[in-house]
Amino acid sequence: MLLALYCLAAAATTEWQEYRSWADMGSYLSLTDFAAWNMASSQQAVLLLTVPSVVLTALVLALFRYLPVSVPRGPLWVVLACHIVVWAAFILARVPLAAVVSQSELVNLLLQSDWMRKLTLLIEAPMAVYMAYRAYGANLWHAQPASLLRTRGNTPAMS
Repeated sequence: MLLALYCLAAAATTEWQEYRSWADMGSYLSLTDFAAWNMASSQQAVLLLTVPSVVLTALVLALFRYLPVSVPRGPLWVVLACHIVVWAAFILARVPLAAVVSQSELVNLLLQSDWMRKLTLLIEAPMAVYMAYRAYGANLWHAQPASLLRTRGNTPAMS
């Protein structure tokens, strides 16, 4: 669940950090300089975005085998569909299109594919919270440390 929320936050901040910079700097850089800058900034995003996304996809696939009985499979299929859309958008947007489209069209295509990724993550994050609640919620909501319980003749240390 936390990894899904991290991926959502990372995807949301990527647009402002990286893609908006491309749109601003694109008119000042030549296509060669823009490609070099894109490659340099993309390598930094691998650790922040791609590696956690790969780990999250592997965990989703592992859940098909190790899903707790209390969690329905429907939300898991929705999450898997979201991952398929995210990876398809990632692959299609990263295909070298510089020779086919102009630089501003390339930035617009990347922004649109980024929004597709964010929308699927907005669907996935509540599903992850729901599945975590179904798996652990019943045990977490009712468990309280014994020292904080009030019983007759027993008061907590910090009252």
